[in-house]
Amino acid sequence: MTGSRDTGRLPIADIVALTALAWIAAATLHEGAGHGLACKAVGGEPLAWSTFHFECGRQAVSAWGGRIVAGAGTAVNLTLMALGWLWWRNSATARGWFAGWVVFALNGLTSFGYLVFSAAFDIGDWNRAGVMAGSPDSILTRGALAAVGVAGYFAIVRMAAAMLCQKADGAANVADVRRMAIVVWVTTGRSRSWRL
Repeated sequence: MTGSRDTGRLPIADIVALTALAWIAAATLHEGAGHGLACKAVGGEPLAWSTFHFECGRQAVSAWGGRIVAGAGTAVNLTLMALGWLWWRNSATARGWFAGWVVFALNGLTSFGYLVFSAAFDIGDWNRAGVMAGSPDSILTRGALAAVGVAGYFAIVRMAAAMLCQKADGAANVADVRRMAIVVWVTTGRSRSWRL
């Protein structure tokens, strides 16, 4: 790939802007394209939509339809994660591969983190009122859900770190990608804390 070692030196403002846009897009698509389209597809009625919430009127929706609506947001995040990886892999510019990396990392960590979050607190899309509705043994189900979430989360962390390291060529570039990762973490960490 031409330019695969070009880390460039992205200004912090660019890193924050790309990260914020990717985070807002991921959250909005999770709700609208995920829950929203699934709601319509299973015969539900969209009632409310914001960046961090979608409400589906489920009077005419079956139990399985409700599970599909609940899980559709995570399915969108996993799709965006795969698209981010492809974008990162095929981009020849620093801004291009960095944007792809951010899309990959944010959506992958969101997807698997959501499983852990729902299992630990029994709230969110994957709780007993969502995807796991009607599960016979909630403790066993929540434990399995948490295990999958933790394993997936750590796999994404390792993959994201390896992806950044592939772009590093020498100590100066290692420092650049470390700086990029820290700015992304600070940018999204604050927005996630606000959301909770």
